[in-house]
Amino acid sequence: MFDTDNLQELGATLRKNKLRTALTGFAVAWGVLLLVLLLSAGRGFQHGIRHNVEEFRMGTTAITFSTWRTSKEYGGYPKNRYIYLTPDDCEYLVKLNPKLIEGYSYYMHQWQYDVQYEERTYTGPTKAVSGEYANMVSTPILEGRFLSPADDAMSKKVIVLCEQAADNLFGEGVSPVGKYVNLSKIAFLVVGVCKGEGGGQFSPNYIPFSTYNGVFAKGFRIDCTLAMNCPTVRTEAEVERLKTTLNRQLAFRKGYDPTDTEVSYVDAPVTDMKTMDRIFSGIDIFLWIIGLSTLVIGIIGVANIMQVTVNERQREIGIRKALGAKPKAIINMILTESVIVTLVSGLIGLVVGVGLMEFISQWVQKTGVGSQVMEGRTLTLFLDPSIDLGIAVLALIVMVVSGAVAGYLPARKAIRIPAVEAMRN
Repeated sequence: MFDTDNLQELGATLRKNKLRTALTGFAVAWGVLLLVLLLSAGRGFQHGIRHNVEEFRMGTTAITFSTWRTSKEYGGYPKNRYIYLTPDDCEYLVKLNPKLIEGYSYYMHQWQYDVQYEERTYTGPTKAVSGEYANMVSTPILEGRFLSPADDAMSKKVIVLCEQAADNLFGEGVSPVGKYVNLSKIAFLVVGVCKGEGGGQFSPNYIPFSTYNGVFAKGFRIDCTLAMNCPTVRTEAEVERLKTTLNRQLAFRKGYDPTDTEVSYVDAPVTDMKTMDRIFSGIDIFLWIIGLSTLVIGIIGVANIMQVTVNERQREIGIRKALGAKPKAIINMILTESVIVTLVSGLIGLVVGVGLMEFISQWVQKTGVGSQVMEGRTLTLFLDPSIDLGIAVLALIVMVVSGAVAGYLPARKAIRIPAVEAMRN
């Protein structure tokens, strides 16, 4: 197909029809350009969302297990009975599943308390956590340290302030580490400052669980959440099996129906990410449909132009056939023009699209357009747009095949016309 004579003849043909060739190439290049821009932009938005998720600590590696109300009667007890998950229950479940649970922590749902320093008061949530909590949930430390297992084991009156509490109580730039604050009129030593979870007024302060149990929870029934590190739980099916196992084990201890799956609730990062991946997949499919539709329009334009080209060259084709040219040679002549125009135009669209998205990415990073700093965290709408190499190769293959088909159909029709009839046109 691509011998020297064919290429020289192709060059002469393209130079003779510059405007038509340019418009045909523009249609293909524009379709590829839009496809690259759409897919790269979609990837940029996905990266931005994932970045924001990590910034707000929603990307924790811990699997949490908590309880609620029963939905079935059992053992003489009515339904809607609340099941409390205590620290002893958490220890019990961990001991029964040593192969599944490699690390764990339990914590109380955060509650509102006043934290005072001299004349200043900060009202916000405080969270009681056991020793290994820092290994379960990502909590960036800005100053000092986080609570240690020793703090929890010895029931120390220590506290880790969130960044907002530290700034309100001590002022920006002033270190609170080593100073005492009053939590509900009880003195606590500040050992660290962290960004916390959630951001803003939703970021909690942290105290040891045993300290809360001994100082604040006397006479009250404790209900906590179990956070677990389960390296072998990687799929939604495995998460569901873990929930079933823990629910059945707790049911025998607490006296409720083991088949009552509405009592317990499991939250796992893998299920959250699966949901996010499904949304992203839907967006990708939508963008592919739009991009390919534009590309198909360009390919249809190539097919129409090739049909016009074949009609214009019918006399030439008739003369070639009369002189003994084989059908294969005539088809190669037309296919060469179609494939070259499609491939070169597609490569131009691909290169321009990748270069344009790289320029936009650099410009967004420099100007900060689409980004916002919120409570010390940088949120962005658009980050690192890119297109996979495999997708680029696939687009080139689609272009070559489409160009070949666009040229083959009118060429096949042309060679079926008798030489005498073709020369008359």
